[in-house]
Parts: sequence; C-alpha cells; structure tokens
Amino acid sequence: MGKYIVQGISIDHNGKPYREGDEIELSAAEAKPLAAWLKPLAAWLKPAAEKASGKTDPKTGDKK
Repeated sequence: MGKYIVQGISIDHNGKPYREGDEIELSAAEAKPLAAWLKPLAAWLKPAAEKASGKTDPKTGDKK
C-alpha cells in the first residue's frame, strides 16, 4: 500500500470522497488507473523538507 496526495480533482474511493490535497492510501493496482491525479506522499513532502533543511534557495526554490 502506498500513500498519495490527490491533485487536480476529487476522487470517490470505496464510497469515501477524497478532495484535492487529501491523503489516500492505495495499492499499486488501485493507484494505477488514477495515476494522473495522484502524487506519491514522499514526493509531495520532499520539496518541503529540502526547503526546511536549507538545500534550496528560499527565493527561487532552486537547489543549491
């Protein structure tokens, strides 16, 4: 099971609505047809972690 962030649309999964920005946990098979609207949680959190650790330029967001 992987954790994803819904992006661009709302998704109904197993009778539960997930809005844009919500976290959803899916198997790889469940995530595959929705891949265009999902971003892996780790990829979503990585830029924020880099910015907090000073690995990116705070003005431009570019890597140093």
